[in-house]
Amino acid sequence: MISQIVNFETAKLAKIKGYDWCDEKYNDYYYHHDGTLYFNPHQSGSRTAIAPAQSMLQKWLREKHYVAVIVDIDMTLSWVWKIIPIDERCVIGKFSISKNVFCDKYESALEDGLIEALKLL
Repeated sequence: MISQIVNFETAKLAKIKGYDWCDEKYNDYYYHHDGTLYFNPHQSGSRTAIAPAQSMLQKWLREKHYVAVIVDIDMTLSWVWKIIPIDERCVIGKFSISKNVFCDKYESALEDGLIEALKLL
């Protein structure tokens, strides 16, 4: 099983919010014309962002900021995310759930939830 790496925009936001541990990096010179970022861990460029796996970023949010990002399936069989404070030390003070975000893949819902959790920090 291969770990799902977060997309470039999520990696940049995570770096801004303090997530700074990762062996792999995104290089912003590797955009394809359709907006897809092709990832090359062996190439370095002038501007890079860390490229954590979704599970590592999810764990960091849980252990450092006491925020759980949970993915569930709703009644329409679409994947949705929930952001839940799990400790009184949590920096966000409210429960949050996806609004009008219906994803056909678990990984897409998790990515959306991670982005929203990072924005709440």
